[in-house]
Amino acid sequence: MRVLILLKTNEGGMWILPQVRALRARGEEVVVCIPEGDGKLRRALDGESIEVLPSPFDFEFGPRFSTLRGLLALRSLVRQVCPDVVLYHLYASALAGRLSTIGLPLRRVHMVAGPLYLDSPIIARLEGFLRALDDTLISGSEYTFRRYEQLAGPRPGNHTVVPYGVDAEAFVPATPEERRRARRRLGILEDEFVAIIVAYVYAPKTLAGYTTGVKGHDTLIEAWDEFAAGQEGVRLLIVGGGFDDEGEVYRQELMARYPGRGLLWTGKVTDVASYYAAADVSVSPSLSENHGAACEAGALGLPSIVSDAGGLPETVDTASGWVFPRGDVPALADRLRAAHQAFVEGRLRAMGVAARDRMVRLFHSPSAAESVADAVQGVVGSGDPVVTAFTEAHFHRGLAGVTAPDGANGDSQWGRYAALGGTLRVAGRTSAPEEITGGEVVSTSALVPLPEYHGAGELVRASLPLILAVDRAVAQSDLVICRVPGPIGTLAALSARCRGVPYVTEMVGDPLDVLSSGAAGEVARRAAKGAAKVTRWVVSHAAAARFVTRSNLQAVYPAALGRPVFGIPNVRIPRAKLRSEPRAMTGERVRLLAVGSQETNYKGHDIAIRALGHLREDGVRAHLVLVGGGRLHEDLKELAGELGLTDSVEFTGAVSRSEVRLAMEAADILVHPSRTEGLPRVVVEAMATGLPVVATPVGGVPELVPSDRLVGVDDHRGLARAVASLLDPVVYEESSRLSLETAEGYVQERVDEAFAEWVATLRSLAQEHRARNGGA
Repeated sequence: MRVLILLKTNEGGMWILPQVRALRARGEEVVVCIPEGDGKLRRALDGESIEVLPSPFDFEFGPRFSTLRGLLALRSLVRQVCPDVVLYHLYASALAGRLSTIGLPLRRVHMVAGPLYLDSPIIARLEGFLRALDDTLISGSEYTFRRYEQLAGPRPGNHTVVPYGVDAEAFVPATPEERRRARRRLGILEDEFVAIIVAYVYAPKTLAGYTTGVKGHDTLIEAWDEFAAGQEGVRLLIVGGGFDDEGEVYRQELMARYPGRGLLWTGKVTDVASYYAAADVSVSPSLSENHGAACEAGALGLPSIVSDAGGLPETVDTASGWVFPRGDVPALADRLRAAHQAFVEGRLRAMGVAARDRMVRLFHSPSAAESVADAVQGVVGSGDPVVTAFTEAHFHRGLAGVTAPDGANGDSQWGRYAALGGTLRVAGRTSAPEEITGGEVVSTSALVPLPEYHGAGELVRASLPLILAVDRAVAQSDLVICRVPGPIGTLAALSARCRGVPYVTEMVGDPLDVLSSGAAGEVARRAAKGAAKVTRWVVSHAAAARFVTRSNLQAVYPAALGRPVFGIPNVRIPRAKLRSEPRAMTGERVRLLAVGSQETNYKGHDIAIRALGHLREDGVRAHLVLVGGGRLHEDLKELAGELGLTDSVEFTGAVSRSEVRLAMEAADILVHPSRTEGLPRVVVEAMATGLPVVATPVGGVPELVPSDRLVGVDDHRGLARAVASLLDPVVYEESSRLSLETAEGYVQERVDEAFAEWVATLRSLAQEHRARNGGA
C-alpha cells in the first residue's frame, strides 16, 4: 500500500514522524508532500530517508486563478504518485487534499491537529459538508470529536479519536543536576517558584473571533501580575517566538506592554526540555487548543495549569494539574496561587509524577501512531469479508479507547463473533462525553460511529445524517447484522435490501411491547403497530434470523420459510456461577431487587416503588434496592419521597456487573416489572443465584418465569401480591429451586455451541457475497 501524507508546512508538523515510522514498519510505502524549501520537518524526513515531494500548491486559498492552477497541479502530482490513501493534517492541507482528489480512486484520511477553524461559523458550516469527502476522520482530542459530531450535514465514513501526543521515551524528567544547571543559566535561584509557558505567539485571529493571541499570553501575564503582587521569589518563563512575522510583531507589543514583573522572555528556542527543567509548573492558557504543550510538560514531569479550551482539560486530572475557564484572569491567578501553595508544601513533585504517568498511559506518541496506522490500513481493508453489526447501543469514544456504558455491549458481547474470520465492525450511537466512567471495553471489533440521539425528537433531528451514515456503512459491508427492533437496525436492513447486500436479523425484543407501553412517548405509542409491521417485514426478508427467545418472538415475527432460524439468548452463565442449592427465606425483612437502565421507563422501576408502598401498607417489612442510572434517576427518587418511602428504597446508580452480582447475592427476590423485553439477562443471572423472580409477561419472559409469578404490565398491586405470596418459606424454597433449573438451560457451554453454528452461517453468507463481487 502506498500512503501520501500532505502537509502545508516544512517547518512544523514534526508529529507526523512517529506515524511515518509506524506505517513503514508495517511494510507500507510512504511519500510526504510539503512546501518546497528548507525546514525542520524537511531535514528530519531527509535524515530518515523518507521520500519528499515539493507541493506545487502553496496552500493559500482565495478567489484567484492561481488557487485553481495550484490545486490542478497538486491533483496531477497525486495522480503521478498513485497512492492508495492520502493522509492530511492541518485544515489548509485538508481542503487541498480533498478538493484535488475528488473522483480519484483512493481513500482519504483527515487527522485534525486542532479545532480552531471550527470556531468560525462559516467554516464550521462548510466543514459539515466537506467532511463527507473523508473516508476516515481522526480527531486529535475528545473535544474535537464532540465538535465534529455536533456539525450538521453528512458524515465521514468513520470517525475516531487519536491524540498526537508526546514521545514519553524522548521527553523524560530532568535530573536534579540538570535542573540546577538550567536555573543557573537563566539566573533563577534554587528556591524560586517558576511557572513556564512554551508556545508560539500568534497575532489575533479575527476570522475566528479573537481580539487577543489565541495562545492566551495576555491572560497569563495579567493573571501573573495579580498573583505575583507582593510575592517574593516567583518567576514566569515565557518561551517561544512569533509564529510568523505578524506573531513576532505581536510578541514585541506584549513585551513592551508588560515590562519586568518577574517575566523572562526567551524568544524562539530549539531545546524546550532544558527550559522546562528550570520550571515547577507549566501553564497553557490557550483560547483554542488541542492538547498543546501540556503533553510535553507532563512527560517531563511537570504538573500543568490549563484552560478549559478544546482538548486541554483532557491532559490533566485532579492529581496532576488544574483547569480554569479560558480568558478568566482572576481564576488563573487562583490556580497559580494553588500551584504555589503546593510548591511551598512540597506536593508539586508528586503531581509531576502523576502527570508523567498520565502521558505514558494516554498520550505516548509511538502508541498513538500505531492507532493512526491502524486507521490508515483499515480504510483500505484487508481483503477479508467485512461484517457490520448495527445496534441501538450507545458507545463512548475517548483517548483510552471505546467503552459500552451499559456494560452489555463490550467485548463480552462482540468478542463472540471472532470466529467470523473477517473484519467485524459495530455501528452504534457514539459520543465522547467529558467524563467517561465505567462501562465495558470494546476492543475486539472496530466501531463505526453513528449520530448520538435520545428519544423520538432527537431521532427526527438526526434522521438525515443517520440515514446517510448507515447507508455508507452498509455499502462497505459484505454482510449486515441488524439488531432489531429499533430504527438503526431497520434502516440498515432497508439499505442492505436496496444495495443487494445480504443481511441477517438478531431480534432482541418486541417493538409492539416497546412502543405500546407509552414509555417512549405518545407519538411512539401510536406508531407501535406500524413499527411491528415493518419489523415483521425486515425479519421475513432476512437471509437468516436469530432470536434471543426459544419460541416467543419467533411466533410473532417469523422468518421466511427455508431460511436458517436460531433461538440463542445473549445470556451465558458460567457454570461456576450457578448456585448449587436452593435458597431459604431468612430474616424478618424481605429484600427486593430491581436492576435496569433508568434512561427510560422501560424497566418499570416506578412500578417497583409503588409495589413496595403497597407491601408496606399491608404490614410487610420490605426494602427495595434499585440498581441502575439514567435520566429518570432523580424522578424515581422524587417518587419514592412522595410515597414516603425514602428510607425504604436504596438507589445505587450505575454499577459494575460484579457489583450487580453482589446485589443479587444480598437480595431475597428479584422484581422485574418491565414494560418491554427480549430475553432479559438480569432475570437469568438472578435465577442463577437462586433468586425467585416476579416479572411481567413481555418478550421472552414467559419462557423464564412461571405463570403464577407473572403480573400485568403496570400492575403494581399485582406485583405486591405476587411478592407477598413468596414469603411462605416452603413456596420460597420451591421457587428458588425452579429458578436454578431454568438457569441450567443457559449455561455458557450450551449457549456457545449454538452460537458457533450461527457464526458459521454468517461467515458463509459474507464469503459468498464477497466471492460474487469479485473480492471487492
